Amino acid sequence: GVTPVEIQESIRRYEEEQESEARRLEIQQFAAQLEEFGISFRELVKLSPKHRDSRLMLQKVARELAQSPELVRAMLDKKSLPIQALLEKVEVSRKTLERHRKYIIAMGLVYIFDYPHLREYLNP
Repeated sequence: GVTPVEIQESIRRYEEEQESEARRLEIQQFAAQLEEFGISFRELVKLSPKHRDSRLMLQKVARELAQSPELVRAMLDKKSLPIQALLEKVEVSRKTLERHRKYIIAMGLVYIFDYPHLREYLNP
């Protein structure tokens, strides 16, 4: 017969497959959204700021954006970062927002659409 250990192992394998399929679909959807903003998924690695404090600051900006329905609407409608409106909400210079536009858009999408796997991956 089938032992309890074999059943456990089978369940674990099934759950892993489901998990990896969910991750794959999430990445596909995210990549398609990025494309609409003229950003490639590959680019993301290069876009991520090297310094942890810069990354955290920009993620905070992206969260601010994601929590504001009017900013989200503006970004998704115009397929661009609503810099002027964002400047009113965050203590960051226009230059910083412009320089890190693509990273903020990408992180904003992760927060807006609540991609759990990507959030884990992008917030090491």
